[in-house]
Amino acid sequence: MNMRLFILTNLLCSFFFVNGQEKVYYDAEGNSTKDISMATTYTIVEKSTVGKDSLFKTTDYYLTGQKKMEQSFLNEYKKGRIVSQKMVGEKWEWFENGDIRLKAFYTDGQLNGDFCTYWPNGKQRRKDVFEKGELTDGNCYDSLGVKLNTYFPYETMPMFPGGDSKLMQYIGTSIRYPVSAAERCIQGRVIIQFYVEKDGSISDIRIVRKLDPALDLEAFRVVNSMPNWIPGKLEGENVRVKFTLPINFRLQ
Repeated sequence: MNMRLFILTNLLCSFFFVNGQEKVYYDAEGNSTKDISMATTYTIVEKSTVGKDSLFKTTDYYLTGQKKMEQSFLNEYKKGRIVSQKMVGEKWEWFENGDIRLKAFYTDGQLNGDFCTYWPNGKQRRKDVFEKGELTDGNCYDSLGVKLNTYFPYETMPMFPGGDSKLMQYIGTSIRYPVSAAERCIQGRVIIQFYVEKDGSISDIRIVRKLDPALDLEAFRVVNSMPNWIPGKLEGENVRVKFTLPINFRLQ
């Protein structure tokens, strides 16, 4: 599933823990903020030690104090370095009124057992059954609880037309290596974040890891010139999704 994988990685790497717990506020776009007046949610992350590994429990709250989401991740270490990061145990999500929105269970980083979501009126919206990460059965329901004839995944990442191979092809044929960077033999990676809107258009392009002004600008230009993507979906409906894209610059 993971629309949120890059968010999770950044989240767990960005916390400084005091006594194993930290509280961070987020605005409507999901960006951390120190201005509480701009916040719509806050997150508390608790860290505990499991042998040589670390268990992180993240709990998101609405500003009212009502829980929004609760989940746990296990960081496995080898020689002091993270070798894997896996979701474990129960995952819960709630509506702002406290009614359950989602419940799932993870074993060793994979969905295992029932994955259920609910409409705001309490009716079940879906019931998927997983075994070691594989979907074995799935049903979707309308807001009256009536089973739909069509099944669709819970969430789908946005996709460049034609898929990842076409995306790599587009980047490779679109990049014009800046002369100033080539003359200085500058190579490396620029990481860009942007939103894929509900209509597939690209917006809010931002460079999150810079390399060189000329290469940064070229990476921005390439992303800004992209055709519309196939939008991401949540419960079968188009949604706005933040996407992270690395662009590598290599001299031949």
